[in-house]
Amino acid sequence: MAVIISVLFPLKISYGSDGKPISIGSFSDRGRDIDGDGLFDYLEMRIEVNITTPGLYIVEAGNLLDPEGRPIDVTAYSRLLLEAGEHVITILMDGRRIRSSGLNPSRVSYIGVISGDYREADFLSNASLSREYGFEEFEPPPKYSLGVAEGSWMLYKVLPVSSPDVRAGPGNLPREIMIRVAGIKGSLISLEMVFNFEGGATSREVVEGYLERESQIFPFIIPSNLTPGASFGLSPSSRLGEGGSEEVLGKKREVNRFRGENTFIQGNVEVRYVEDYVWDRVTGVLLRSWINMTLTDMLTGETGYSNVSFTILKTNLIPQRTSIRLEAPQSVELGKPFNITALLTNSFKEGMEGEEIILKSVDEGAEIGKARTDSKGEIRLDYTPKAAGRLLIKAVYKGSEEYEASEEAIEIEVKSPLTLLTPALTAIGIASSIIILFIYGRRRVPIPAGLR
Repeated sequence: MAVIISVLFPLKISYGSDGKPISIGSFSDRGRDIDGDGLFDYLEMRIEVNITTPGLYIVEAGNLLDPEGRPIDVTAYSRLLLEAGEHVITILMDGRRIRSSGLNPSRVSYIGVISGDYREADFLSNASLSREYGFEEFEPPPKYSLGVAEGSWMLYKVLPVSSPDVRAGPGNLPREIMIRVAGIKGSLISLEMVFNFEGGATSREVVEGYLERESQIFPFIIPSNLTPGASFGLSPSSRLGEGGSEEVLGKKREVNRFRGENTFIQGNVEVRYVEDYVWDRVTGVLLRSWINMTLTDMLTGETGYSNVSFTILKTNLIPQRTSIRLEAPQSVELGKPFNITALLTNSFKEGMEGEEIILKSVDEGAEIGKARTDSKGEIRLDYTPKAAGRLLIKAVYKGSEEYEASEEAIEIEVKSPLTLLTPALTAIGIASSIIILFIYGRRRVPIPAGLR
């Protein structure tokens, strides 16, 4: 998940050497076969590094080179929290990309270790490998079903939670992440990631990789239409758990799940790392995730934790369900205006701002009006009915790339002034008759024939 906390800075570096804050020593390399099939999954390189100041460090390895100096498009990048002292850092270059190049690597253009604030660094340049590796010694690219296309995008909400005694990680986590599929080359996927921070700041990063757990683009996309028990990485432990179905953006979807736990010791601290993911089965995109790191000081027994979760807010791959609530009086008077209110909400029951709603009179076959929703997701329009009787009004939202269309109707009784007046006139007539009878009865006067 290192890519999630990365922030782009101007690159201003002072190069290290012996006696400097960062110093790179010896260098070694070998082919590494993870799955035991006789082919190298990675070209593994190791460097000895001496660090004088603890903190965040960036390790980069540039393109490999063949004997003629032609570049092989495979690089490595990682962020590490290092204590002061000597370290052996492992760099893994993806063997599938070496195989795809058809070139034999014999050198690496550079290896660099850079401080998190980009003020100090040391580099090995044009470093020779221990031998020339044949490209056919490496694993071929994976084959899998792809559920996304170039231009597919997802927007995620990020929620970090940690105990007060856990030191904050490097930089601030974003509040939202927009991810777009920028390119597809065979099985290789590139993602453009835009990080939106509190206060309006943004940063952008482009990453590339295969759809597997070891990739830089994990966990946002995995292969589509996988079933429980299927592998989605080089490690035997990278296998999906039981799936199922659940509501996603207001719609029932089949999902894939994975939960992993790992505990290791770093200095006098025990680190327990738990990860939990849910993906949409058809598209392979991440729906939500929860990552927890619990730290326990083995000397004092004190414990702290740090969590981060990701939840999908919208995507053009799964149009989100919407709903309209329409309100108006049950009965109105002909010729007099009345107010109609429509509220548009998404699958999270949140009002949708800036969306157009059209109001129509179904019986009169006419459009009443249209407006864009306010910050609460509402529109308010006045309408004057043109005929007495039943009036059926419909609110229509046409939808968009990420939202489904929806509509709602309401029936209103329109009464004419004569209809409203008739009961009153009838009541007046009856009252008048009673009064007349009463008066003539009191006087004991014969009732005229015309009133009998």
